[in-house]
Amino acid sequence: MTPAAPPPRDRINIRGLKFVGHHGCFDYERRDGCRFEVHASLQFDTRLAAHSDLLRDTVDYGAVAATLLRVGKGESVHTVERLANLMADALLHEFPIVALELGLEKCQPALDGEPDSVGVTIHRRRLDGPT
Repeated sequence: MTPAAPPPRDRINIRGLKFVGHHGCFDYERRDGCRFEVHASLQFDTRLAAHSDLLRDTVDYGAVAATLLRVGKGESVHTVERLANLMADALLHEFPIVALELGLEKCQPALDGEPDSVGVTIHRRRLDGPT
């Protein structure tokens, strides 16, 4: 018996998707909102879409962006880790992807040293259990 070939490592990428969300540990962050930026790389097999040239045969990055914005502007959470995890869960639930890498940055946080952003990068696979 021949072992199955590994799945392709094809990806679509969304970089620099911006939104205002009411997330953070401080009352003013949750009240006034903060600027966030998300980067997502979604792994799936693109060969069918490459041959058919049909949107229905791929992962629609417009729909991916809409999902990220819906989650980002939705339920208020305290940490970027929690928000990134909620985004990853939604993408794995709504799209036929194998794995993803998601970076989430809180822009211009009120910290000494005035960093441009702080954030987290997470990796999730469909095979992972509950997150």
